[in-house]
Amino acid sequence: CGSRSTILFSLQKRFLACFPRAMCTPVILKTPDCESRHNYDAYHGLMFDITSLTKVKINAVHAVTRGTWFQADSTVFTVMGGFAAHMENRQSWTEQCSGQVKHAPSRLEFSSPQVLRRGFALGVYVATSMPYCTCITVDRQQPVSDASITVSSGVMLTATFDGIRQGNFSFIGGIEYTLCKDFNNTFLNDLSRDLHSYCLSDDMAD
Repeated sequence: CGSRSTILFSLQKRFLACFPRAMCTPVILKTPDCESRHNYDAYHGLMFDITSLTKVKINAVHAVTRGTWFQADSTVFTVMGGFAAHMENRQSWTEQCSGQVKHAPSRLEFSSPQVLRRGFALGVYVATSMPYCTCITVDRQQPVSDASITVSSGVMLTATFDGIRQGNFSFIGGIEYTLCKDFNNTFLNDLSRDLHSYCLSDDMAD
């Protein structure tokens, strides 16, 4: 058996390995910088979906306005299952937060972070009090994605929960999330074995 300090060090390493840095530090999936910004229709918001490729917790959206001369208060709503079935049903949506959005990325933090299991979708609606104060592109041909989430195109709105316009409308900004990982059986088995070794070592020392 190893010494008590050696076994404790091994247990510490295994425990920390179960909580990688990505689990503790939020990740921001940003949309491409080169996309053109829609400047017609006097839109007041956008509904779109975030789909999980693994278990994640959605913490915030980082919104921007169409130009430096635009800024206004925005409100973020969410609905589990995606926006499509709830576009015209305001009661289905949960208001998450409000805040001012400027041309520089503005963080709108959810009051209740949303946990998504793999394959599930979260509908997000960013509604603005003034036109052009959430940024939209019509040029995106593919969803924006990384190893954990996919951000899909949606619908544009010309008033709050009203004036829905179908088309290739996509959110410009960022989605902030945290990975959610569970203990796995291998880790628990290894931890149990090491604890057993530690107990034996402790007994022998006594």
